[in-house]
Formats: sequence, structure tokens, C-alpha cells
Amino acid sequence: MDQATHQMVQEEKFRDEAIRSAVLMTLVDDDISEPEIQTLLGLSEVLFDRPTDREELGRLCSIARHAGIQANNYVLTVSKRWTMQQRLLALQGMFLAATASEDQVSKKKLATLHSMRDLLELTDKEFEAAIDDALNYDVV
Repeated sequence: MDQATHQMVQEEKFRDEAIRSAVLMTLVDDDISEPEIQTLLGLSEVLFDRPTDREELGRLCSIARHAGIQANNYVLTVSKRWTMQQRLLALQGMFLAATASEDQVSKKKLATLHSMRDLLELTDKEFEAAIDDALNYDVV
């Protein structure tokens, strides 16, 4: 496999992992709402350039619930190979997914979001800048 093909495969893998991370973030409090679904569909297209549909989201949610996959554990495992730019992009997706349906984000989601700073090895400044930048995306 040449370098260009390898990079393309790695980027595709990141996109899949970032979408799964965002899905897992919505499931932190064991519920997924219609606004969260719409946000995930928008994230997959706008932020991650990997359009998906409701059926695939349903499949990802079902697998995660059945296997008991936790957002923290998943991100800890897959993020080791992500670049800094990918880490920031994934964090933005997780933030937008977590805050999609509520004026008041659940304490469980907030705690999970804050734990991502350490899991993704980000400074406070990098974490805050990524969250601020995420607010500029129109994914719904």
C-alpha cells in the first residue's frame, strides 16, 4: 500500500471512529432524542464528511448498547492513533452531540465531556478553543 492510500484509509477509519464517539456521547445517559439524531446526521455530513443515515445510526446505537460500550473507554482506545487535529475535531463532534437536545446538559454528559480533555491529552486552552469553535458549526 502506498503512502497516499494508507493516509486515505487512516482518514476513513478516523471518520468512522469519530462518528461512533459522538454516538456514544449521546448514549451516556441511556437515551437518544430526535434532536440528537438530527445532529448526528448533520455531524456525519458536515463535520466528518462521511454521510450516514438513520438506519446506520440505529445499528451503531444498538451495537453500543448491547455490548455495553462506554464513550470514555472507546475514545481512550481509538484516540491513541489520532492526530491533534483529529482529536479536536472528534471532541467538537462529541460536544455538539452531547448538547444537541437540551438547554441543560445532563451531569453525566458534562462529566464525560470534561474527561475527554484528559483522554485526548488536551490542555485546558486547547479544550476550550475546540468547544468555542464547535459553536460555529451549523450541523442541523
